[in-house]
Amino acid sequence: MTETHELPARVPHNRAMASTLRIWHTRDRGLIRRTLDGLNALDKPSRPTATDGIPQHVRWMEAHPPTTVEYRKLLDRAVGDGVLTIEDRATLATVTPIEGVAALRARMAVAAQGRTQ
Repeated sequence: MTETHELPARVPHNRAMASTLRIWHTRDRGLIRRTLDGLNALDKPSRPTATDGIPQHVRWMEAHPPTTVEYRKLLDRAVGDGVLTIEDRATLATVTPIEGVAALRARMAVAAQGRTQ
């Protein structure tokens, strides 16, 4: 006959993680349902709003330099939004994407300051 031994147990350092693992590995449908209902009852986080008039996609491209294709799409979008003229777009198309994003952001900041005054 084979003897069975209990596995060693220890007190978890992170009780929240221990609870999470218990929930993930449970088959108790009631517990899963209560957890889901509790998560759905939480307030939904709102999107961050820019207070200085710079759109989030421009901020993102400033932190993550765009490819040439992404940069051209950004310029086209800026023309469509009325931020750039066709001539300005042609000028910015000749510089590197990171320089162009910085110039576009500066232009948007100036335009936003003009709207708030």
